[in-house]
Amino acid sequence: RGRKRKAETGLFVCGRAPLGYRIDKTALGGLAVVEEQAQLVRRVFHLYCTEHMSLRGITEVLSEDPSALTQAGNAHWGLTTTTNILKNTAYVGHVFYNKNKRQSSGKRMVLREREEWIKIEITPIVDAGLFREAQQLLKKNAERRRRAPKRFYLLSGRVICAECQRPYVTGTGKAGKN
Repeated sequence: RGRKRKAETGLFVCGRAPLGYRIDKTALGGLAVVEEQAQLVRRVFHLYCTEHMSLRGITEVLSEDPSALTQAGNAHWGLTTTTNILKNTAYVGHVFYNKNKRQSSGKRMVLREREEWIKIEITPIVDAGLFREAQQLLKKNAERRRRAPKRFYLLSGRVICAECQRPYVTGTGKAGKN
């Protein structure tokens, strides 16, 4: 209840601050911009939206730059880290608290109704138009990845392993490899 009340007053309570921010109770939303890290976030958006670089390409560029460190201080960037930066609404000026709840079984998290979310306004790092463009590109690239396979196999996914109950799938490879 205490965290929820803090969020209702407009302060950040979502754990560790995102890259580009530091926790500061006196700043808007409880997060102050760290300009050196904010430049890195802007660079990720620029590489993705303006230069149309792939996510993997961005991670390689950032990993090769010794001055580009992740939130944890690592020089090696992961694909998930870069993707999460592009999806995080904090960079456009707001975060949400109370978005998820645990199912009654206690294992899975599910999304709450949008009316239950608590919006916390913070200082934006990137322009809203650039953020929307990144979301559209991410969606477009995800749809392109999920295209139908080039070849149709009649029994693909229909033959089930008797031991593990997983479906067999097909693939092409070099003959003679085990």
